[in-house]
Amino acid sequence: MIVEKGKLSPKFKGFKDSNTLIEFDKGGTWKQAVIKFKANKTYMPNAVVTMRNNRYYIDVDGMGGEVMVTKPGSDNLLW
Repeated sequence: MIVEKGKLSPKFKGFKDSNTLIEFDKGGTWKQAVIKFKANKTYMPNAVVTMRNNRYYIDVDGMGGEVMVTKPGSDNLLW
């Protein structure tokens, strides 16, 4: 199920660690939930956040696969 989609903020520099915030240009913010290092080389890439099995994932164009994310300030991971 698609939860959010659009262009990411110009601040997006890539995936880093579980403290990395990922912001959409329209205001939605997500927090990277796992460690994955990958630099972004595209200005304001398109991204889609989906939900599967009570977990959220973001797929950013050109980043080679999705990464698990959470909403900042929430505990929406069910381990």
